[in-house]
Amino acid sequence: MVTIDEIKRLGQSSAKDHMEEGRRDYPYMGYVLRKISPYFAKFFVDQNVTANQVSALSILTGIAANMTFIFGNYYLMLLGCFLYQFWNIFDLVDGEIARVTDVKTAGGKYLETINGAITECGFISCLGIGLSKILNDKTFVFWGLLFALCYALLHTFAR
Repeated sequence: MVTIDEIKRLGQSSAKDHMEEGRRDYPYMGYVLRKISPYFAKFFVDQNVTANQVSALSILTGIAANMTFIFGNYYLMLLGCFLYQFWNIFDLVDGEIARVTDVKTAGGKYLETINGAITECGFISCLGIGLSKILNDKTFVFWGLLFALCYALLHTFAR
């Protein structure tokens, strides 16, 4: 049985460069979500959930969050924002589980690579569709899809 301190030591401290980069580039993730993620990681490790399964859960949570924005409903968009927090947490937890259990796979690397691209591009395009419904202006669909395409290209070339 793994403890929270072991998760912080093995799952977070062993990726010190990655953690520092996260704090610098994404302060909310680095200073807030990293404080919450070990508790989720402990739960998943105790339930024998693998890092790849958490990655798949993260992708599904991101897609569900995206779908809430399409309808152009204020309350569904709030739900989508809430789901995005879980997507971010699960995205952190999968790496912590992989480091704690010392199980790293090519499939996990692939899931990690497509996770951000699917969710973030989907968010931009779904937000454009939702805004077009709220504001009754179809140009938001165009701009959402265009920015999603640009983000996907930048994401691909950065890799």
